[in-house]
Amino acid sequence: LEMDRKLKLLVDCEVKGPVTAINHINGYLIAAVGPKIIIYSFENNETLTGVAFVDVGVYGGSVCSVKNFFTVGDVCKSLAFYAFQVKPPKVLVLS
Repeated sequence: LEMDRKLKLLVDCEVKGPVTAINHINGYLIAAVGPKIIIYSFENNETLTGVAFVDVGVYGGSVCSVKNFFTVGDVCKSLAFYAFQVKPPKVLVLS
């Protein structure tokens, strides 16, 4: 068991609201921030830039992604299924 791993802080970003879930999708960061799902791009190894978002209405408790698709689980509405389109960046509601 190797314990010589080191972590390095790359960016520090303030958001308005609690971050309840994070995941990744094709090199982008998915964050559930309050009642919104925001897709961030990590640019020039120094900044996080929001490229797309969707307002889900309730706090997302979990995010799971596969390829260009992701699900958001919450307490009230159960699961929602979304797709992320890279060009132009936008989130599509599937179900």
